[in-house]
Amino acid sequence: MSSRSSCIGLRHEDDRDLARQAKVSASSVRGSIGATKPHSAYRLERDVAILFPVEPAMQGLELLVDASGDTRLAVELWDTGRPENYVPCTKVAEAEAAISKGEAQWISLPLAWAPDTPQNAFVIIRGNPEISLYRAAEPLTGVLAFEKGAVPNASADLEDHDENQPVVAWSMKSLVRQPFCFKVLGTTAAYSPAKAVGGYKRPFGGPNLWASDPIGPEHEAWLQLTWESEITLQEVRLTWNDDVNEDLINLHHHRTPFEIIPELVKSYRIEACIGGEWGMIASVKDNRRRSNRIALNERISTDALRLVIEQTNGAPAAELVEIRVY
Repeated sequence: MSSRSSCIGLRHEDDRDLARQAKVSASSVRGSIGATKPHSAYRLERDVAILFPVEPAMQGLELLVDASGDTRLAVELWDTGRPENYVPCTKVAEAEAAISKGEAQWISLPLAWAPDTPQNAFVIIRGNPEISLYRAAEPLTGVLAFEKGAVPNASADLEDHDENQPVVAWSMKSLVRQPFCFKVLGTTAAYSPAKAVGGYKRPFGGPNLWASDPIGPEHEAWLQLTWESEITLQEVRLTWNDDVNEDLINLHHHRTPFEIIPELVKSYRIEACIGGEWGMIASVKDNRRRSNRIALNERISTDALRLVIEQTNGAPAAELVEIRVY
């Protein structure tokens, strides 16, 4: 297997990686989970679901809905059984809410959960044709939306569509990058700076990346590694978020609305603190790749390294899956 390859659930434990010895900090961190900007209404004619990380706990859930008449909304909170799964396994809790006729209402549901270990929640929203949810205008890394019993893209003559299999019953194909509008009550640590040195290159019980607050066109975000004593380095390896859940194939029966994954960081620089002074040691523009390997011309000694994100390829926040230092 190539050294650049990653296996789901296999954590890298390379003792040569100096980033593992560093204290990690950042300019900001995404501390809440929610998609609040509506794009279009979605009639709840079938069961649907939202998957999102829970770390360390959730205190409740809110959904943005329309109701054509007075009715009730039923939801269920499930775990996924295994960290790599995107299907419901064991029911954790359930709740109902009374909804009055009206549009664009935020409905609160008392779903609380504090799992023993960080993991994804799979929240099922039971079908009710009197209710419409809202699709969000923007995706949110770590959040996926599903439909149950949706019409498959391919003919049943070409694929095995056993609805008893959860991976068949629950499909996200028509909801890629369009989660439902929702809010998770409580703060999250799922996007903390430490995730960038956590050893995972892919989602596994959570997104496994650092995400900043929105940075805007005139601002930057940074992630910093600080060591207790000077280290010597000559190479920095970066893994950016290129949305591994995006449906990218070479059969060309569909195209994405973008030429480059928006979450990929476009421009960045690396700075080192040498002799108490910060200076740039590398700079990259127009990045289109998930993996960047920055080899320096000479070895340098430093006690702090800073990765400064200047611009993404369209996403509002900086996101970094992994940083390694050698």
